[in-house]
Amino acid sequence: MDSCGCQTERKFASDFLARQVFRLGKRKGKEMGSFEVNGRKFSIYETKEGYKYLCDQCPLLIITLEAVMEEVNKGNKDESQVMERISSIKGLTVNQMIREVVVKVMECLRE
Repeated sequence: MDSCGCQTERKFASDFLARQVFRLGKRKGKEMGSFEVNGRKFSIYETKEGYKYLCDQCPLLIITLEAVMEEVNKGNKDESQVMERISSIKGLTVNQMIREVVVKVMECLRE
């Protein structure tokens, strides 16, 4: 659901780029960890609103982190279910970099 109350479901890769819901804005949170995968850097934060991220401007990384944060903030911390969600995104081909990002985020959140 968006800020005006409309139901929105992000199905396509471009939906995740257009609406970056879980990118950390001005409000800071507690940094859970900083990572680098194939030269792409990102950090995970815990805020009052839930888990958020900051990252490089790599579209694949943004799409992946948005999808992971969406699932985690719904209470789903099962890695295989998170990967299923990512695999269901139309226009996104899951590659090794995406898998590694998911593994790092899920390990970070389990600690």
